Amino acid sequence: MIAALLLIAAHPLPTPPQAAPVDLKEQSASFKKLVRGRDSENEMIAMMDGLLQRWQNNVKAIQNLEDMIEIKEGKISEHKKAIKKLEGEQKEIPAIVFSCFARRKVTEPHMRVWRAAVTALGRMGIHGPPYLWRAFEDRRFSREVDFRGRCVHQVGYTLDFKQSEELLDLLDHHQELVIAKAAEALALFGDAPGLTRKECTKQLVKKLEAYHSAATAQEADLEAQKLYRTVREPMLKALRIMTGQDFRDAQDWTRWWNKNKKNKAVWKDRE
Repeated sequence: MIAALLLIAAHPLPTPPQAAPVDLKEQSASFKKLVRGRDSENEMIAMMDGLLQRWQNNVKAIQNLEDMIEIKEGKISEHKKAIKKLEGEQKEIPAIVFSCFARRKVTEPHMRVWRAAVTALGRMGIHGPPYLWRAFEDRRFSREVDFRGRCVHQVGYTLDFKQSEELLDLLDHHQELVIAKAAEALALFGDAPGLTRKECTKQLVKKLEAYHSAATAQEADLEAQKLYRTVREPMLKALRIMTGQDFRDAQDWTRWWNKNKKNKAVWKDRE
């Protein structure tokens, strides 16, 4: 065995040629064909994995090309042309993934595909949220609370901090699971700009206090108590990440906010 390895080291085998990357239009056509077909859920999910991998590889390729432009390595015009092409793909790939929602009937096999789709979209940066919100607002899923919560949570994984306003609006939602998932999404925005974290903290403290008060009032009903139990931990987690503080009581958070809302050191951008 050792002799064989030494022989291979002395006379290495030729490297097999790398396969040319599949054209994105071909991938799109193949995926949409699966969407129109039957019993193709596993293949669709596998292809979504491939599309996500392509998206992530493009991110690395764009960064590498931008680095080459910065140090003036190679032909700059060709690098810029390549970046433009890759950026076009970054916009197309989420649309291809979202095309799986063309399947209209809500069945468990279809739900499995849709859950995979929103998970993939959550890893596609600023290009993911428009499609995640479309899935969340789709009337077909009005009774699919877990799925709607998944859509909201995945918005956090995009790290698109501009989505904080939409997520904060959901802290008033009529479904407690959606509120909890909005808070979990906000908990992923710990590196957001200071002003964004400040506004998120303000709204989280306000809603936490309101839900706590409703749940502990003398005339509190079971629904108010259930809501508070569901949203409490996700909101506390988001507040800890936004501020670096750790309180368990809603009133402690209110006191801290009133004391520190104008503290510039607390709300400066994190490095």
